[in-house]
Amino acid sequence: MPTAWEPCAAPLATGTAPAVDVGHGLLALAQVLTAGAVVPPWNLGLTTADFADTFNMNMGYVDAFRLWLISAFDDRPHMRRCVGPNVPPEWDAWLAQEFHYT
Repeated sequence: MPTAWEPCAAPLATGTAPAVDVGHGLLALAQVLTAGAVVPPWNLGLTTADFADTFNMNMGYVDAFRLWLISAFDDRPHMRRCVGPNVPPEWDAWLAQEFHYT
């Protein structure tokens, strides 16, 4: 395994991600993906105000989550199944704004 991916080895092997470090969005997202369960930002106590609308390598978790959504899904029903049924209203409006597919 490349050295840069070593923080994902344990989540991949065990199916359990470490506590999500919301300040290191790309790494945190990679860890929850390799563990097999993406954690929506609203389940981490984050708000839509935590969204910085950036694609920088040091993006926070909300931005990494949005990058995953727009990169992995091409339709709204599939995306909604993956984020779960209990989306708070603030986040539901954000998803509608950020995810432009039908």
